[in-house]
Amino acid sequence: MAISEFTAEQWIAIGTISLAFVTALLVLVGTVHISAIRHENKKAQTLAACSNWDQNPNIYDALQKLWAAIESGDLKTTPRKFRPQINVILNFLDAIAIGIEQDLYIENLAWDHLDAIVKRVVKRYIDPSSDAPGGLLERVDMDREDYLRLIELRDRWSRAHPRFRDVSRWKIWR
Repeated sequence: MAISEFTAEQWIAIGTISLAFVTALLVLVGTVHISAIRHENKKAQTLAACSNWDQNPNIYDALQKLWAAIESGDLKTTPRKFRPQINVILNFLDAIAIGIEQDLYIENLAWDHLDAIVKRVVKRYIDPSSDAPGGLLERVDMDREDYLRLIELRDRWSRAHPRFRDVSRWKIWR
């Protein structure tokens, strides 16, 4: 049967099938683009959250006061005086840990930026030491249980060494 012999109903059927195919293709392309945008947004949110460590004035102020207290020995002698600063630092890192747990942030990307910081802060302020057998938190009347996600994040990062590689699954589309 030649193309010129198609009836009107056959042309309508061909047009309908073609339209359905093009529509399905557009839906697929749209889905891929939306997913890629979400992935890029998640990267941006992770980077923004991690950059707060360096850019947030409250965190910077707390770190400066704690560093001065460590240098002067005041943190060992009167740790309760520095409870607000310890709270700021631990709450920030705990929020990152919660965001990773809830899949709001990309864990490998956060690891690249915060691994050493998380390990150092948990060791210094939460873990038991010779000066504070119950941990510094106990000496400032804070509960270790409030930071279990942060502790778990440190432990997980100590066992495995994730690295962020932006090998996008959308690379074939670029």
